[in-house]
Amino acid sequence: MLFAFTLRAAEFQPSNFFPEQLTAFEVWLEHGSKNCPPPEQLPIVLQVLLSQSHRLRALQLLARFLDMGAWAVDLALSVGIFPYVLKLLQTTASDLRSVLVYIWTKILALDSSCQADLIKDNSQLYFIKFLESNASESEKAMAMFVLSVICCNYPKGQHACLTSNLMLGIFRCLVTAETELLQMWSLLCLGHSWNNFWEAVNIGYKQNIREALCKFLGSEKVELRAAAVFAIGCAISIPTRENSHVSAEGERLMEARKKAIERKFAYLLIEMPWDASPMVRLETAAALSKLIISHDEYFQEAKDFAQHGDSSTVTETSPVSMSVQSPVPARASLQKQMNPVNFSGVSSLLAHEASVGGTSLGDDLLAAHAADVSFSDTDPDLYDSEREIKQAAMLVSYTAHMM
Repeated sequence: MLFAFTLRAAEFQPSNFFPEQLTAFEVWLEHGSKNCPPPEQLPIVLQVLLSQSHRLRALQLLARFLDMGAWAVDLALSVGIFPYVLKLLQTTASDLRSVLVYIWTKILALDSSCQADLIKDNSQLYFIKFLESNASESEKAMAMFVLSVICCNYPKGQHACLTSNLMLGIFRCLVTAETELLQMWSLLCLGHSWNNFWEAVNIGYKQNIREALCKFLGSEKVELRAAAVFAIGCAISIPTRENSHVSAEGERLMEARKKAIERKFAYLLIEMPWDASPMVRLETAAALSKLIISHDEYFQEAKDFAQHGDSSTVTETSPVSMSVQSPVPARASLQKQMNPVNFSGVSSLLAHEASVGGTSLGDDLLAAHAADVSFSDTDPDLYDSEREIKQAAMLVSYTAHMM
């Protein structure tokens, strides 16, 4: 009897301290504000994150606190929230995923410098895998935001996300997403992952992301059109000397393929200078300005041709002379080839030429478009289609001139 009493007395009784502190913090959340004294329980809530039994509730309350504004995020960071939530990205608990993504969205919206700490432990994988989960599209959009911040103006983050197969996750979201929010952040994330990063652009081109971008350029939503143009503009980079260690021949071939793919992306912008939205036109101007800088030789030849109106002022290998020598297909057959992009802007170009008393350049533009749409994106050898690529460059150059 005495032995049984001793066992009952030794039974563990969990402390009510953590639950009571969480309850007190919840009461503060219901009645507190920026103008009130900060919650005394906040440091204790961070300690509760170490307790697996109370972790989910603590994260949910912490998310509610961060949602009160930038001041709340700053306060949480000042008391030491960062190492706790960073460590939790290594866990595999499915019930914590959504709330952790939400918390990191709030943190990176205030302090994007945390991107360096995220890739140290390959934490970008957490958010890329989250895109494959059964989470709602609004939650996936937050994960896309986090990934876009990791890639934004941060080459190490771009490389880490590329090796973690981010491009495939973006492609799936672009194809399957139904909400505007996820579509927009997928496009923005794509742009940030491409910006001045040729390897990512090359992989995206091979995965036919160019085809997925086409539908967004014709979207009724201004934000989606602007985001798509932004992504295309990021696919175009200004030349640098980063590849100076490559042999002269290898560097030349790499640069030739790079420019060919950039022109294929830029050709999608043929209609965008006539967009009704100033935001879309601004992004188009930014994209085409980068194209002019990196492909200045083609634009100079196109300018000379536009001024003189004949092929005698350009070389035999120039994009303009090749366009003059090309036959002009019938207009009816052209309309069948104008998929998946609706190039009604070509008609606007021709109408403009007729209004100023000239049609020769419009015919050349039409021929250039016909040659370009016949060039398969899956063609493994871009250099066999150099004539069509140069004609496409002339068409884009004239579009820039029309702006």
